Amino acid sequence: MACSSTQSLLAIVQTDASDYGIGGYVFMVTNDKERVIRYFSKVLQGPQLNWSAREKECYGIYYGIKQFEGLLDNRHNILKTDHKNLTYIDVTLTDGGSFVYKVRTSI
Repeated sequence: MACSSTQSLLAIVQTDASDYGIGGYVFMVTNDKERVIRYFSKVLQGPQLNWSAREKECYGIYYGIKQFEGLLDNRHNILKTDHKNLTYIDVTLTDGGSFVYKVRTSI
């Protein structure tokens, strides 16, 4: 993966969700190599298990950003997700009462 010197200064957050949990990590690219800074994972419980895939993925992003907040403050960041619907989150948010809307507006 080739990156410019500007990209190597970015903190990159990669998150994912499954039926039963969320996880992710924050890394930087230096000398064309990923350098992991920290990982996280969390088991979903109770009502969280009934959330849609979109809500679980969104919660994974929210939780990851909160976990890495000290590392991400005052710098440019990139967020990576494999959930295609979340890449359109700015376009599709119209319901102010939805969980995804609340998470999006809080980060």
